[in-house]
Amino acid sequence: MSQLARHTDVLSPNALIESANPQMGMSGRTAIGIQATNNSDLRFILEHTDGLTKIDSQIGMEFRAGSYTEFPRDSTAFKFHADKGDFDITAQDGSVKISARSIVLDAKQISIEGSEFIRIGYEDPNKTKEIKIIAQSVDIQSKKGSLADSLLNSSFLKTFNPTMVSDLAMIYSGAAPAAFAAGLTGGESNVLNLSLG
Repeated sequence: MSQLARHTDVLSPNALIESANPQMGMSGRTAIGIQATNNSDLRFILEHTDGLTKIDSQIGMEFRAGSYTEFPRDSTAFKFHADKGDFDITAQDGSVKISARSIVLDAKQISIEGSEFIRIGYEDPNKTKEIKIIAQSVDIQSKKGSLADSLLNSSFLKTFNPTMVSDLAMIYSGAAPAAFAAGLTGGESNVLNLSLG
């Protein structure tokens, strides 16, 4: 690609269209690009290069679809599709908010990670009607909080030494109730040397 092939159309003092730019950028050479600035000199760039298609705006950007009054409610108005690779959403200094009548996450693996705080449901306990956890296996571990307190205050555990109960509650907090009881009173892990039978 040479300078002879490069073409620039200046549409106005605030906008231009450029094609076949031979200069090598971080994403390769630009096949076509649209550049514009508003009255505050804030830029908008739409660029298609050898390795990336990019939309860059120095101010807020809004995508809207399906506003036609007769658009079917049960059809897809807006869709992102990645044939290969990941789909990343990053809010460098803010929050990611998703709002809808229904939200479905469907994948082989789903991880919810938070280094400081994770909440499921509203802060007001009267606003979330029901939470269901359905699985073949559910493991929950808790060093403190209402779950740990429930284990420590259960009528079954109150009969044992408090220090031992605290240790056992931590060990077995991820076990199902049946496995928890079996671990206390049966097999090699019969730490209390008891029998339920």
